Amino acid sequence: MFNIRNVSQCQEKKERIVPQFFFIDRATKCVVKESVSKKLVIGIITAIVVIFLGCCISYKGYITDDTFITLQFAKNLKTGFGLSFNPGQPSYGFTSPLWIFILTIFPYPIFAKIMGILLGALSILVFYLLSKKILGDEFISIVATLIFAYDPLFIRWSSSGMEAALAILLMLIGMLLFQKRNTYFAVFMGLATLARPEIGMLSIILLFFLNRREAVKSFLIFLAIVLPYLIFSYLYFGSILPNTFLSKHGFVYFPRFIYSVSTGGKILIGTYFLEGIFFIALCIKKWQKRFLIPILWCFLLFFFYAIGGMRIQSRYLLLLTPFIIIWGFKGMYSFLKSRVVIPAVLLIVLNSYFVWAVNRPACIKFAKGTRECFIPVAKWIKANTEKDAVIGVGDIGAIGYYSEREILDLGGLVTKDMIPLLRRNELQEIIDKSLYESVKKIDYLVYRAREPATLKGKYNPLYSEFHPALGLSDPVGWFYTIYKVEQTDIETVE
Repeated sequence: MFNIRNVSQCQEKKERIVPQFFFIDRATKCVVKESVSKKLVIGIITAIVVIFLGCCISYKGYITDDTFITLQFAKNLKTGFGLSFNPGQPSYGFTSPLWIFILTIFPYPIFAKIMGILLGALSILVFYLLSKKILGDEFISIVATLIFAYDPLFIRWSSSGMEAALAILLMLIGMLLFQKRNTYFAVFMGLATLARPEIGMLSIILLFFLNRREAVKSFLIFLAIVLPYLIFSYLYFGSILPNTFLSKHGFVYFPRFIYSVSTGGKILIGTYFLEGIFFIALCIKKWQKRFLIPILWCFLLFFFYAIGGMRIQSRYLLLLTPFIIIWGFKGMYSFLKSRVVIPAVLLIVLNSYFVWAVNRPACIKFAKGTRECFIPVAKWIKANTEKDAVIGVGDIGAIGYYSEREILDLGGLVTKDMIPLLRRNELQEIIDKSLYESVKKIDYLVYRAREPATLKGKYNPLYSEFHPALGLSDPVGWFYTIYKVEQTDIETVE
């Protein structure tokens, strides 16, 4: 039991004190009145969640194009066409089966966005519990929770309608149970793996920190969650690896590896430099075996993306965010004690810049592009093309969702047979030489370029719209032009 003492008594004994409304850690055996502390802690955490919700809502209509891909699969699954992007054509063009199953409840953009934000809010609560368990200090845990809730990547991707918040929530619950030595953490890690397959690597890492009996039990529980889906995917799609992995991950040559390290490194260093420095310093000063969990997870996930030569996006690295923040604050507290407020304030200032001056304007521009470019292009196709027309598209999400036409995915995400072509040829060459016809003939092509109607020859321009920005590094924008494609005599290769 804790002793209830007043602040003056604590000072007389020269014990560490914090503001009156916080608990003092167990080592001091000194707390303020419990009823007051709990109410204020609940109030502070609630305020943090409200701040997060306000930030997400300010991102207005921001939904990524990949969200529409997931929604298209969910819509077809709900209407009886199976797991397919084009109705009745099974395609392993998704990464998160669990998110698809959730979205079948109401496969519309507004539902995906609301669910993402709500799951993000729940993630904040679980993050607080996990950070309190690891950090062992109420005040530091609350500060870390504020930084997590105000993280620019977390806010952006929770607002996007993607599966990011679902994966984070399940992963955090699994980690919390793991910290409590509850072997049923494997249930949530298994579900998290069905939300983002990469989390399977973290699940395996955790097994090495258990005794043999616990590890075997946890592994069997994990398999009971994941294996049935892997068997299903192999029988249904003929593969346990999604097209999204095969099209983006190629085990390529060294320059592409350096490119991936560069793009991912910029994101990590630019966003989490301060936390990373303090965690590295903590590892040097007070090494503990448990530090291997965040170290191995960060290294393996980053290396997994880099070895395939992928262009690492910020949402791929979001799975590292809770670990970097918690262990970064572990280091800050170890070196700075009560002065941890100083780097926390600096992080709030930096996060404010990224949330409001960098991410939000770009996301608002993308949302505008979806409303004024992708959706109008899709509706034009729906109104002006034959119902059995095949449309060749690179950015397939919103256009496929709203056009209600068969899509040939020039990027290979849902059209698996395009992947070998893309590995041998640049997309521009595939279009110029009509190499896609070896997979399937198309009646119309949606092509993006810096200027409208740039293609000639067999491609007759019909309609164009302008998209102001496809990402943070795209300040110029693109024209999306619909072309009528003159048919050739090349036969389709089945």
